[in-house]
Amino acid sequence: MLLCEVALGNIKEVGAPQVQENDEAEEEEEDDDDKPLDLKKFQSRKGVGRLTPDPKYTIIRNSGLIFQ
Repeated sequence: MLLCEVALGNIKEVGAPQVQENDEAEEEEEDDDDKPLDLKKFQSRKGVGRLTPDPKYTIIRNSGLIFQ
């Protein structure tokens, strides 16, 4: 994974259900993960998940590189 600092603008989160803080958030479209990004509202998309790799399948190379 390559990490860098970028300007993401207004982010549309897709994937695992998000905790609703207020009733206004419910107005947002439901299950539109597969639809094209509405560029009038959002500039980027963020994939959200809750699962992590199973540690029993972790491979550690002699150089110290870890694959999960």
